[in-house]
Amino acid sequence: MSGTDSPPARPSLRDEPSRFLLLKDEVEQEYQPRIREKLQQKIDAIAEESRTRSPVCPQWARPMGYHDTRRMNWLSRWGRVQASVARYRCRC
Repeated sequence: MSGTDSPPARPSLRDEPSRFLLLKDEVEQEYQPRIREKLQQKIDAIAEESRTRSPVCPQWARPMGYHDTRRMNWLSRWGRVQASVARYRCRC
């Protein structure tokens, strides 16, 4: 490199996002409620399935008794989802 060579020009950011990014954001906003609803349905199905059987105590190898239900919330990429989760205790 000689003394007259200058370094390459630095890249610059565009003033506006690309058309692809705008389209992607538009589609995400349009489908966000449906995705959150589908996620909530799947969480509800798992919660319902878990209510049909009591877990087994790892220490006594017996089914545990129902204690109470707690409401759980999660903030997902598509919005807040929740489930009622049963809690169990070993009677021993």
